[in-house]
Amino acid sequence: MKINIKSVRVNLSPAFKEYVRKKINALGRFLKRFDKNDSVTAEVEIGRTTEHHRHGEIYHASVDIDLPGKKIRAEEEHSDLLAAVEIAKDKAKQDIQKHKEKTVEKYSKQVRKKKRPGK
Repeated sequence: MKINIKSVRVNLSPAFKEYVRKKINALGRFLKRFDKNDSVTAEVEIGRTTEHHRHGEIYHASVDIDLPGKKIRAEEEHSDLLAAVEIAKDKAKQDIQKHKEKTVEKYSKQVRKKKRPGK
């Protein structure tokens, strides 16, 4: 899986970029069936949404995963940058698992149709 990290209105340290890469790369084990020849790309955008003095710093993390035939997007806003990344990763994981279940169910229905004695 290819991972591209983009920062908006915030400077990310190399250590934090490595942390994000590690967290998003953990999704790779759910994408093995879709990741033929490194065809899956993950775009991660991390930034500060506001600099308003009343609300403090609010961070935004979004994960876009391009699967063959499907695009998965997970977003989160949080006052803690690490928490925003973690929650967005968890949302993406849930969406990947839903997509995987649907494709497995669709495939098993097709196989059952083929095995039926024809009319």
